[in-house]
Amino acid sequence: MRHLKTLGLAATAAAPALLVTAGSASATELDCGSAMCVSNSVVHAKAQGTHAFRTIAGNFECQETTLEAATSSTGSSAETVSGTVNSCALNTCNVTVSVTKKGTVVFHTDRSDSTGSSGNGTLTWSGLEVTVGLFGVHCIFTTNNTDIGTVTGSGTTKSTAALDVNAVIPRTGGRSGPFCGQNVEWTGVYQFDPPDTLNVT
Repeated sequence: MRHLKTLGLAATAAAPALLVTAGSASATELDCGSAMCVSNSVVHAKAQGTHAFRTIAGNFECQETTLEAATSSTGSSAETVSGTVNSCALNTCNVTVSVTKKGTVVFHTDRSDSTGSSGNGTLTWSGLEVTVGLFGVHCIFTTNNTDIGTVTGSGTTKSTAALDVNAVIPRTGGRSGPFCGQNVEWTGVYQFDPPDTLNVT
């Protein structure tokens, strides 16, 4: 099974973006097998199973979800790895869903792992805008330095890397009042390929 290949949302991993840096995040590098992922590396991720979305108006699912991003930095001891999302697709959904803006993503190291040997981290996403059509009206949700979920690196999986999405994305437009609610909750799993080995360090 191929998980994450070369970052170059997502991710988000991105994720599916990669440019915005959380002020409290630590510096990162991405290792692609035997070497550091260089700038302009491409990362592609495909959903494993269904991605679920919950709103106050009801729940919906998408069966085919992909994410591709290109890194805009290599990262260092002083900066995080960031990048721009080339594509984010939410397809085969049981409601009308469109991605109107793709945004940027940033990888952050797992602060609990002082050695970086696990390869784990987190992914934040800014500027992703999704419009959902529900019962004849539309709701707009937008990420803003939003914690998307956990990257489980190859150092932990002993195989390809994964992104476990567990995010709350605020509503920024569409139908006013209680119909759309204040946010959408997004859960699901991505596997990345390029590269077969990827770690956040």
